[in-house]
Order: sequence, then structure tokens, then C-alpha cells
Amino acid sequence: MRSLSSAPQVEKKYRPQYGFTLLEVMIVLAVISILTLVTVPRYAAVTEQYRLEGSARTVMERLRYAKQLAIEQRQSVYVGLTTGDVRLLSGTSPALQGLDEPKHYATGVTFVASASTGLLSFTDVNSVSYQGLYYNWQGFVFGAGGSSAELVIALQGRLGQTAEIHMNALMGTPALTWP
Repeated sequence: MRSLSSAPQVEKKYRPQYGFTLLEVMIVLAVISILTLVTVPRYAAVTEQYRLEGSARTVMERLRYAKQLAIEQRQSVYVGLTTGDVRLLSGTSPALQGLDEPKHYATGVTFVASASTGLLSFTDVNSVSYQGLYYNWQGFVFGAGGSSAELVIALQGRLGQTAEIHMNALMGTPALTWP
């Protein structure tokens, strides 16, 4: 009988293990979760600011175009704002006619009449109500206070961030501000 010590030794071959342990996978998932929690709110705020800025630039472009049209056509051109869009109109209230299709604000952006100042209220031939202003045939801007009041157009995003377009009295040059 053989003793245990004299038994032939079988050589064990080392095989490398492939893959990850459960602990390693859990650590990676925890790091990804933490990064997601930190970056998603910041991404939402940046996205809202881009949407607000784009919508404000749309309104400013419409304001400049309205002034240009008023001077070229030698007639008053109204800039009408609703909660969802901005539109150019001409004629006399309540028989105002649209000069173009409404330009919609970016998703989640609305015009806030209560935070805006110096704007007129008027309606078009389809009984759509607007808040806004008009440029006379000389290119001067008029709001609720005539030609001497400062005009403020306020836009707001879903997260509560606001952008304001300030227009100096009489000349109506728009400027974007972040309150």
C-alpha cells in the first residue's frame, strides 16, 4: 500500500478568470448613479436657458422686422404676443390682419403678460387676443404708455427661469436681459 506522501502529484494548471466580480459591478453602478444625479438637473437648466434664449431671439427678430416693415410700407405694424407665439399684424384694431404665420416659442417657453409692462391689448379679425406694441410708419414704437414708456416683454420656462426683452422708449431697440 502506498503512502499518501508517495502518491503521484497531479500538477494543477492555473486558468485565468475572466469577467468582473459582483462587487466591482456594484461599485461601477454606484459611480454612474452618482454622476447621473449630479448632471441631469444641470442639463435641464442649461436646456431651458437655450430654449428661453432662442425664443427671446425669435421675439427680438420679429420686433426688428416689424419696425422695418412699418417704415417700408409706411403703415403701423403691430407685434402681438400670446402665451405660445408671436405674430405681426397690420390694420386697425379690431380689424387687424396677420402679416405672416405666427412664430412659436420653443417647447416649454411661454409669454408672461403679468410680468410684462407697457404693452397694449388688442384683437385681430379672428378675435384672437394679443398683448403687444406697434411701430408707426416712422418706425417709432408705441405701447400702453404711448411713446415714452419703457416696454418689457417677459418669457418664462418650465423650471421658472425668465428672460426679459427691454425696449427703450420711442426708438424701440430690443435688448435681452436675464433677471
